[in-house]
Amino acid sequence: MTSTYSKRLCLHHIGGRSGSGAFPPLKKFDRDIINVLYDADPDCLEQMKAVNEGMEAEVHVLPFCVGESCKSSSFNINYDPYTSSLRDWDPKYSSFYTFVTDHDYLLSEVLRPMEKRPIDLVSLDYLLESGTISVPPPDFLSLDTQGTEFEILQGAKTTLRSNTLAIALEVEFHPVYKDQKLFGDIANFLADEHFHFVSFLHVGEMSPFRGPLGLRAKGFQMYADALFLKDIDAIEKDNEFHYFMMLQKLAFIAIVFNQFEYALECLRRSEEVHGFEQMKKELEELSYGKFLSALRDEIARVPMLFPETFGSKYTYAASKKRFELSPVEEEIRERDWIRRALDRTPRLLFFLRKVRGRLRMKPASKENENETYSNIEALLLAKGLEKQANVLRANRIAQSSFARENAKTMTQKRDENT
Repeated sequence: MTSTYSKRLCLHHIGGRSGSGAFPPLKKFDRDIINVLYDADPDCLEQMKAVNEGMEAEVHVLPFCVGESCKSSSFNINYDPYTSSLRDWDPKYSSFYTFVTDHDYLLSEVLRPMEKRPIDLVSLDYLLESGTISVPPPDFLSLDTQGTEFEILQGAKTTLRSNTLAIALEVEFHPVYKDQKLFGDIANFLADEHFHFVSFLHVGEMSPFRGPLGLRAKGFQMYADALFLKDIDAIEKDNEFHYFMMLQKLAFIAIVFNQFEYALECLRRSEEVHGFEQMKKELEELSYGKFLSALRDEIARVPMLFPETFGSKYTYAASKKRFELSPVEEEIRERDWIRRALDRTPRLLFFLRKVRGRLRMKPASKENENETYSNIEALLLAKGLEKQANVLRANRIAQSSFARENAKTMTQKRDENT
């Protein structure tokens, strides 16, 4: 069997000047985590270490500039060091700005290079395969390197295919840095490497022109933090223990990022692995393994209630009929002045249909609003996963009445058939 060390969740964050990555801090699971932080600027390494002092997680701070391959380059230290990059910035974005806390953050100021340092690049695959670093490969990889994320991923293909289960990285929609790849390029590359795009965790806006107070509204969506999860079907099955561990870790990561149903499928498939019970028992030595086992027990107690599907609710004829006018609408339409108004304003007819649909929906009952947390939601709360518990609870309350109606209908149909 693999050692306990490899059972722990290993997080790699490249561009770690702030001392943290994209994976949220989870105090209840700190002992299960290995944090590996990289930054190309040696000036920030001590700060990175200081930020992580007192944490129970194992922390490694590494002075590497990670790229596509091993070669020499130059690194720009900018006026705001958080914007430092291997790439030069494009001056056509000089006027773009955003408001941050108590000041305007103007790109022409913060992206101005103050130093240009020679630097050696190294790929993530090389670091791990050569034994240059003595840490496990990333289960979760996050990147924030100001325009070179695509190249880092290209230099980590072996790692992505064999070990990595989730990726969170900054992506851009506008090329603020010259020749950088944008979100579409990264999404296509990761799709080819069998990662699903899940969501934007945060979207940042900037306005191209700086207006005075009272005349500011929304800006352009310039960048985002994007989450990708490994396609479950693409996880290698050559080694049963490795396959089991990857499914367990992916389940835990998915729960942390509110992808609960994805986690359920990971847990279900892990139960099919030969020797599952023994592997599960060994993983329960760690907090997240014990949590997943408790979660599995609670899942088994949840009644299998589902709302109707579209196909069960509507026949094809009924589906098409939704776009026909009701008798009341037909009568209104016959009145000449209203008919002419509707003909000129097709959106009004669309609006009327939406209102009719809303009126038919049943409002949430006061009983549902005051409903307590389920056992699964309470378990999440006990582990510090409050946001995750509240997402589950909100969806359960919003959809439960429809599920109960469907269960009642199914029972009636079954009774009629028998």
